[in-house]
Amino acid sequence: MKFDASSQPLPGILGTSRALRATCARAQQLARTRSPVLIVGETGTGKELFARAIHAASPVGSNPMVSINCAALPEPLLESELFGHQRGAFTGAHAARAGLLVTANGGTLFLDEVGELPPSLQAKLLRAIQEREIRPVGGNRAQAVDVRLIAATHRNLEQRVAEGSFREDFYYRLAVLKLEIPPLRKRPEDIPVLAHHLLERHAKRSGQPDCELAPETLAVLQLHAWPGNVRELENEIQRLLAIAEGESRIPPTLLSDALVAAVEPVTGSVREGESLRESVDRFEAWAIRTALHAHDGRRARTARSLGITREGLYNCMPA
Repeated sequence: MKFDASSQPLPGILGTSRALRATCARAQQLARTRSPVLIVGETGTGKELFARAIHAASPVGSNPMVSINCAALPEPLLESELFGHQRGAFTGAHAARAGLLVTANGGTLFLDEVGELPPSLQAKLLRAIQEREIRPVGGNRAQAVDVRLIAATHRNLEQRVAEGSFREDFYYRLAVLKLEIPPLRKRPEDIPVLAHHLLERHAKRSGQPDCELAPETLAVLQLHAWPGNVRELENEIQRLLAIAEGESRIPPTLLSDALVAAVEPVTGSVREGESLRESVDRFEAWAIRTALHAHDGRRARTARSLGITREGLYNCMPA
């Protein structure tokens, strides 16, 4: 399945579902301004991809965008990374270093996992954004900066504000504009596109360019809730390729036990005395009936959602 990237309003975002298209349209609106944007969504939904797409489509898209994961560094190092430092400001500071706020000057600073930012740095960042100036660690001279702030989190920041662990003034500064990324379970129509894209990317790297997913395998993938979202889907695709052992079409029997167990209450287990082929045929018939019902009997849409052709759907349809 080839995906026409030109059909998407934002670069790097794959999918055809109504939920994703609405999110892309909202992101495109936000890109036209220079106001701060807070991107919220579950882990693995692609928040950084949306941040990069917003930056690229913004008035400062030709200027730098720099990123930092606020959960990845202890507070002293995080402060130095953001604000820079002067020579001798602390042990090991053998030379002055510009921070990311300076590097991103005129462009965008992306704060990933902003919910993990310590309160003291929240206050310093708030002042830097409001005053448009910073002081490096160990420095006494202010330096002018002008950056657009995009932040992302999977945390409930409103709850953290209520608990007193996140500054209210900083939250409202971040959330001038807000973008919520829908989880994969709310847009199962995108799973075939994403699965084929990820398979194509990793199959080339693993020397299996002709490998593809069987229709019934795609059907199982669409039934899973994907708590890890696209990141979890990518891990499953990489795992399938690792154990496919030359299979040209990956069957559902190779799917991970955890994934099969997650959908088993819906699909049912193998019946006693039933062959594997009979089990697959029974599941395939169930999956097609379910998809037809979800798409109000529209066979073209059903075929697309299952990642097969309309002719393939006709051949697979239960009597």
